[in-house]
Amino acid sequence: MTLMPGAEVFRMKDRHGIPLSMTINLCILRNVTIEWPSFIEEARASGWYDFRTLAQIKSALSDADVEGEYATAVIQRFKLYVLQHPYPMVDQP
Repeated sequence: MTLMPGAEVFRMKDRHGIPLSMTINLCILRNVTIEWPSFIEEARASGWYDFRTLAQIKSALSDADVEGEYATAVIQRFKLYVLQHPYPMVDQP
């Protein structure tokens, strides 16, 4: 199995405007797996909150030609990762 760095996938979407659904479709066609944790971390580093990232992933999975089981697995893993690695909070004065 080949992995596509999630940070690279995020930058393709955020900086270059390449639709996430297109990247997902291409990865599926080429039997490549997106490494989602680094996608999440790159989104966080770019100022995205997790709910925005989740909404973008859900929308892209809906637009992509993916099976329901695949989409469900990605969303479940996203939620698990976020629970295990909470968004860094800003220290309160």
